[in-house]
Amino acid sequence: THRYTLFPYTTLFRSDGRQFAFDRLVLTPGSHPFVPPLEGTTLRGVFTLRTSRDAEALLAAVAAGGRVVCIGGGVLGLETAGALARRGADVTLLESHEWLMPRQLNRHAAMRLEEAVQGLGIRLRKEARTAAIVGEDGAAHGVRLADGTYLRCEIVVITTGVRPNTSLARRLGLDVANGIIVDSHMRTS
Repeated sequence: THRYTLFPYTTLFRSDGRQFAFDRLVLTPGSHPFVPPLEGTTLRGVFTLRTSRDAEALLAAVAAGGRVVCIGGGVLGLETAGALARRGADVTLLESHEWLMPRQLNRHAAMRLEEAVQGLGIRLRKEARTAAIVGEDGAAHGVRLADGTYLRCEIVVITTGVRPNTSLARRLGLDVANGIIVDSHMRTS
């Protein structure tokens, strides 16, 4: 990986001394998985998904019949829980809201989705707020919910969304809030 510097906004300088001239520069820094500030997120057996390498590592770790808890009932959580259930894993999906995908679905539509999810053999826990991922000897062995409930598992998948990568934009002095701020023509500061 190289470090880049823009100067004076017409040339890109890479840390190895290579230069790239440009008229317009398109920044596409991507995103990274959002990991909530929970105890236990660095234990073995705790996964996030962003790349094919992440998916391969998760699939290699999940044995048929193995217990998995997916934290987050959005699109990524649903897709992950479904894929793992189809591979024979014993999956519990945690959603912190009253119903699945509350930003995208109304309660009635969510109820239909919940029936389909449960039809795959996935246990669904709504209004389930994760307090900590519990482990021993460096490996996850369960999830503790805010209400005190303990869910035993060998694998935890954090599927709570993504956040934009803004470190490059910040280093370049661009205006950044939750992402890179752009105008109506997609131009940065």
